Amino acid sequence: MTWAPSLPTQWSKGAKWLVYSAISPPITGAVALYDAIATSDESPPTEWRYLQWRFQRMTPVGTEEDVAIITMNIVNVTGGNNDPTWTAGDYTACEAAITELWTALKVHVNPSHTLTRIDWYVRAFNPEVPVGQDVRVVPGPGQKQLNRFVRSGPPVHMTVINQAGSGIGAQEIYQAAMSVTFKTATRPHWGRLYVPGMGTSEIGGSQGRFDLSRITDVANKFAEFQDDLAQQGFHLVVPATQQDHLYAQGLNWVTDIVVDDIPDVIRRRRPKQAVSKVSGVPTP
Repeated sequence: MTWAPSLPTQWSKGAKWLVYSAISPPITGAVALYDAIATSDESPPTEWRYLQWRFQRMTPVGTEEDVAIITMNIVNVTGGNNDPTWTAGDYTACEAAITELWTALKVHVNPSHTLTRIDWYVRAFNPEVPVGQDVRVVPGPGQKQLNRFVRSGPPVHMTVINQAGSGIGAQEIYQAAMSVTFKTATRPHWGRLYVPGMGTSEIGGSQGRFDLSRITDVANKFAEFQDDLAQQGFHLVVPATQQDHLYAQGLNWVTDIVVDDIPDVIRRRRPKQAVSKVSGVPTP
């Protein structure tokens, strides 16, 4: 799939050194990674926005569960370069695409799940990370692994949605999700999110797989979302923090979006509170 306008060519600080100079011969696959993503940009990595979609889940009376979250990373592109400044108009443009996507997606989400809001965070790579060093080196006594990203702090922008899903059919277990894969130029740096709130109406046939028409619709709607963003100068990206066991920093542009028919089980979405517990009693 080709996005319009074309993707900018930008990598990160130290990328060219990491690929061509750090190790001789060059790291396996690193030259291909570098060439596939972009030409060298020796300026420090700049900021982008990290989004959290927050879903409130309906629970039995007397219980309470945490929210289900899906995430995305979006860069603002101005003049072919990553623009760290975001105006009110930038958020408005992105939110228009988000609203269109959610309107299309919610017919696949059970009413038990309500998209309450979208939180926007500033995200940037941690400049103290030793780019080019082996990530498997264990820190010394009393030392901790450095965070790969700068701590973002509270959201810089929030979009209130408060719209429940409108899908039909019975609610599936909380853990059931539809995976959406964000493909990039290199397989190790693909991204993925898991749409929550699946209902039984999304399953087709007797083999426990998502119906072909359902996954086709979701894939098309995400592709339209990506295209709407690109038309306004924004792009979905997948951050990369290591390559072949070495620390690295770069943004990988999403070039294709794929949805498959296999339901995923997200264990962290398992209910935390049981309503009933029954001990078995032998029966004659």
